[in-house]
Amino acid sequence: MAGDYFATGCVLLDIDAGGKDELIIKMVEAAADCGKIKRSKNKEVIEKVMSREKVGSTGIGRGVAVPHAKSSSVKELVGVFARIKQPIEFAALDGQPVDLVFLLLAPEPSAGDHLGVLAVVARMARDELYCRFLRQAKTPEEALDVLDEAMGNVGG
Repeated sequence: MAGDYFATGCVLLDIDAGGKDELIIKMVEAAADCGKIKRSKNKEVIEKVMSREKVGSTGIGRGVAVPHAKSSSVKELVGVFARIKQPIEFAALDGQPVDLVFLLLAPEPSAGDHLGVLAVVARMARDELYCRFLRQAKTPEEALDVLDEAMGNVGG
């Protein structure tokens, strides 16, 4: 299930990020590194995500953020998960810094498929147990296993 959207190369564990902008850049670069988007389109995709963040923070609370955007440079729904070594300010709803980030990129135009995945990830991200397991995962594969189980259990 999670493997449909998150590839092993799109799982970043214990990365350093000086702030929200730097993190988003690193996550979009990871999507390009694992072949999910063309590297030549990174700038446009980054701008779309940053533009969406200006509308309102995607920090949903409990140390979790779900930045997302639609772009014509994206051919299929793409997920990148990052666990940040030192939590960063993300203007989250609860005012807390963020250390678990799920970037979702969807094609433009697209049907509502990405909204369903976004809802599933948001519900899963609010589950304390899954977040704890993601914070303890030792490898990208372990993190993907947690995402698979979580997405299956919330009806994704």
